[in-house]
Amino acid sequence: MDDLPAKTASVDGIVWLPRLIEKARAKLRGEMPDDLMYGCGGDRHCFENIKITMPAFLELVRDCGDDTRRIIDTVKKAAVR
Repeated sequence: MDDLPAKTASVDGIVWLPRLIEKARAKLRGEMPDDLMYGCGGDRHCFENIKITMPAFLELVRDCGDDTRRIIDTVKKAAVR
């Protein structure tokens, strides 16, 4: 958990997104620590803001692999809908 971006970290003006990306990657790898939750209150708030569901975000992260910029750009497009 110490390696996760801070809760206040942002990218392209979207707070929490750097943390959310890393949490999704850990979940997809099966490496989510017991004391960390994908879909916590902070995650849900971010999902509401970016207008993406939790499952759709996991799919996006899976499909984009290590291409963080592609994840960010896709999120930004979804958020303006």
